Amino acid sequence: TQLMPLVKKEQIFVTELFKLKPEENEEDHRKLQSVLEVEFDKLREKLTEQAEAATEGDPLEGLAILAVMTQTLDPFSGSSSSNSSSSNSTGGRVGMGAAAPPPASTGLSSEDRFMSELLLSLQQSLATKFNRFISEQDAWISHHYPDIKRAGVLAPFAKFPIFVDRLALAVRGRPIDIANAALQKLSTGLLAWLERISLKGDPKYADVVRLENYHFFVQTMSPRQQRLVSSHALTPYIDQAQACHEAAVQRYVAWSLEYEFPQLTAFFVKLEELIMKVGVGDVSIHVPKAALLKL
Repeated sequence: TQLMPLVKKEQIFVTELFKLKPEENEEDHRKLQSVLEVEFDKLREKLTEQAEAATEGDPLEGLAILAVMTQTLDPFSGSSSSNSSSSNSTGGRVGMGAAAPPPASTGLSSEDRFMSELLLSLQQSLATKFNRFISEQDAWISHHYPDIKRAGVLAPFAKFPIFVDRLALAVRGRPIDIANAALQKLSTGLLAWLERISLKGDPKYADVVRLENYHFFVQTMSPRQQRLVSSHALTPYIDQAQACHEAAVQRYVAWSLEYEFPQLTAFFVKLEELIMKVGVGDVSIHVPKAALLKL
């Protein structure tokens, strides 16, 4: 926003100096663009250096810059004749995949075109770095091998709420596409990782570690999802974690009963099988009350 008045002022000066009519004549437009590119030759490099320096220290600072740039680029894309195709086609939004294409050359004023191309280049550079950071975090989760016997909230789950809080702060509670994609990627990786380590560990503790961490995820992510305006990035993962938590609780309760009362559990299993075979009315013929009282 501070650069736009400067570019605008210089554009007016160059236009008047050379008697150009860039909005009416395509050749004049190209001449104006060439002059602006020469005059602001170092601007792109300087902006990139400053933004990347902030990102190196804290990748979420880079996300904050991306969020500001999204708001800046949205008016540019909004004035384009092709702005309604999709969110990924606008200059202001970059997802986890390929970089967005440059804005259309029609419908934008000369200084807007110059600034949008400049900011889009910087946006793509920062998006690449942020995506790399998210991939590194995903890899860290995947290569974390805790001892599930030490039941409790595992480190990747314990750190995730802090990450979400910082991400929400960086985008001011209004996640852009790249932020939503980051939440989805790490949530997917986190829940899949929990299942993997549960299966590899001692079966005795598998559902204990599941129910504790799924419960933690639901309890910490539900209020955070409500604070992410116009975004439902976490909703399917909260639902998934809730369902997995309930299943883990049922399995753990069943295992606990069988472990503490093996004979009683075996008795009721046999009873259920008989009910399926002969019906409720004839169960007493095959299993007298005395058999239950002996337990």
